[in-house]
Amino acid sequence: MHKRYLEDTLKKGSFCFNYPSVFNAVPDLAPAQKDEWDSHLSYHAIRILFAPISLEDENGGIYYERPTKIEDRALVHQISARSEFTPLCSFRKVDKGEILEKYGVGFFRLGDTVDRIRRGFGHDAFILVYQPQIFLSRISLISSYFARSVHYGEIDSSFQEFLDLYSFKQKEMFQKGEEYAWQKEFRVIIEPRRSQGPQIIQIGSIEDIAFGGDIEMLRQGFIFGENEKAIKEAFFQVGEKGDPYI
Repeated sequence: MHKRYLEDTLKKGSFCFNYPSVFNAVPDLAPAQKDEWDSHLSYHAIRILFAPISLEDENGGIYYERPTKIEDRALVHQISARSEFTPLCSFRKVDKGEILEKYGVGFFRLGDTVDRIRRGFGHDAFILVYQPQIFLSRISLISSYFARSVHYGEIDSSFQEFLDLYSFKQKEMFQKGEEYAWQKEFRVIIEPRRSQGPQIIQIGSIEDIAFGGDIEMLRQGFIFGENEKAIKEAFFQVGEKGDPYI
């Protein structure tokens, strides 16, 4: 995030939710934010036909004229009217591959990914939410929501299972192009709204479930343990052994 929003976010729980059109067309976005097909379901189609509708039936029936082939293959991008008016807020998910478990604690750091975030987003600060379930429960007090990790690339069996499993109409908001996979996005959407512009919600202070600071702190990262003693012992082990992997 940008450092100017850090205090408000921590102390007031202020979060900005935007409509997909912001990422589709706004010209002054940071490079990593621009996505022409954000919130579109993307898939390959074969043998695409076009058949004009004929309304000449005297009983009001609809008939289709002879179909004409448009393309043999095409990449289709599809968005529902409901998704167009559904605000979203994006987070970066810390996955298990980024946490090294050693000496009885967990080591987390982003290393050079910090530089990529700076270049792609222009961000100079961060907030790490270490109690995500509590965080989401507080959002639920403001609005009904849905949240999950974004699927990148073609629709595979696991994402198809997701599409089949849920009935809500904004499922396409959780698929993005493979080129965005490095962002490891965890996306939260709230109820559709007709009001214009960014939607700001406030869930109250999150200082009890999160902490933040300058983004450079993520380069070397943090040690997470059950208690202070475990962390001190792990820190001592790293220093004694000069562990090159941490």
